[in-house]
Amino acid sequence: MKKFCLIFLSLFLSLLLFFSCIGEDPDDFPFYSSYEPILMKKSKLETSIYLAEARDLKKTGKIYYKDGYIFISEKYEGIHIINNKDPKEPRNVGFINVPGCLDMAIKQDTITNENILYVDNASDLVALKLSADPKNFEVVKRVKDIIPELKPPDGQDLQDKFKASSRPSNTVIVNWREISNN
Repeated sequence: MKKFCLIFLSLFLSLLLFFSCIGEDPDDFPFYSSYEPILMKKSKLETSIYLAEARDLKKTGKIYYKDGYIFISEKYEGIHIINNKDPKEPRNVGFINVPGCLDMAIKQDTITNENILYVDNASDLVALKLSADPKNFEVVKRVKDIIPELKPPDGQDLQDKFKASSRPSNTVIVNWREISNN
């Protein structure tokens, strides 16, 4: 019985010591993210979708094919438009700037037969009507604050200083930058 009590007491004291460390400097614990958020004002987010020049693919995500075009998401940045009507010579023809973009889908509207590109714009879901030339798109609907806040790329917890309660209330996370250890 004494042996059991000693083991129990040792385990209890070890757990007590471990939990007493929680709440200290987050930089001392490996389970906090090594990324800090890049923020955008929500008012700017609503006007942040536009056509830009084609750019090199870097941190790609989802891929979607529709009507001879390939749409490739660039994590946190937007959508590449690749003309693949001649599969032997695909051409990068444009980039749809969409801050905070990770996901997309294209669906043909059964009533109008229009192609709608649905894309996440940080915390908002946006519908873009595509024409035969997808560089000519139109934002047709925005559902605000329907998507949960973007998580750090490493999947870890944010340090308290970066959490929503510590940031201006009119901002949203659109990207991440790695915290330097200097």
